[in-house]
Amino acid sequence: MENFTHIVVFGDSGADIGKVHKISGGKSPLPGNYKGRYSNGPLWCDILAKKHKLKHINYAHGNATINNEIVSGLVPYSPKKSQTSDVSSSLNELDTTKEQELVEVPCVKQQILKYTKFYNKNNSYRDLTLYVIFAGTNDVTAPVHSKMYNIKEPFDLKRIANETSKCVRLLLDKCDAKYIVVFNLRPREDFPGFIKMYNDKQRDDLREETLEYNKELKKALTSLSSESERQNVWVYDIYKRLKNMKKNASMYGLVEPVEICELDFRRMYKREEIKLDYYMAETKKDSENIRPGPPELDGITLRNEENRRFMWWDYFHLAKYSQEIVANDIGAIVDLGFGSKSRL
Repeated sequence: MENFTHIVVFGDSGADIGKVHKISGGKSPLPGNYKGRYSNGPLWCDILAKKHKLKHINYAHGNATINNEIVSGLVPYSPKKSQTSDVSSSLNELDTTKEQELVEVPCVKQQILKYTKFYNKNNSYRDLTLYVIFAGTNDVTAPVHSKMYNIKEPFDLKRIANETSKCVRLLLDKCDAKYIVVFNLRPREDFPGFIKMYNDKQRDDLREETLEYNKELKKALTSLSSESERQNVWVYDIYKRLKNMKKNASMYGLVEPVEICELDFRRMYKREEIKLDYYMAETKKDSENIRPGPPELDGITLRNEENRRFMWWDYFHLAKYSQEIVANDIGAIVDLGFGSKSRL
């Protein structure tokens, strides 16, 4: 990535570097997060920016969707604690009142449109910028977790994929983007939270739904990319990578893939019912300190070993080791993939 100077990121919690943490007054993500990230360490985009000395421009918001006109994500809002200019800028795009407990976050489409205003004034680095979109999971999850979403249009996988393609088109048309990476969906059937919540048949349905979306996304972006040879649009197959990590956990040196790094038990259980003596990995280095979780966790164990490699941080988000793997993959796409006729 030596020829790049900037990375511009749009998306949801998989790429949020602290915006929702500020909007929510620290209510989201869970305690134990790294500087407001949905992880216990730097995200893949942080790692890329630091490693390759890139200017990191990031518009991602936790729980964001592709297009709020179809379905929008909601997050807790704490007006007293959310006073930074960055947060105020985000909230200016929302219909927010002090009485509201939840607010809509900017979707990927809104994030890109906001960036285009900045880009028009600062377009000198056009050919030196990598654009990345990490989103889609919330759109397809909304129908089964409707409390955290405003669903405005009927659910349609193909339409969601096409809306993602339209967002890429915005970058091509408005910013003359040359290099774009779009994440497909992670294997939702392997999310620790869904393993706990759903039976095998339900998770098989999740898998089929995820694969269908990924198929539609690739189809939509292949069609878009073929329109111009001067554009490089690449789908990063994070689904395949995480499946490989789960299948070959020992090769990656991973803790059992269904285990997660940290849990906020206060959210799941009343404090007076279960009192756990545990320490966050950042503050406890004793490798003998392993605290089993309560039986309700179905075998999921909280381990507090700083040097252990975890695939998942919480029920739905990747731990820092997985973030490093993803960052390396994106770097390889840029170094080896762009310019290849088989990029999609």
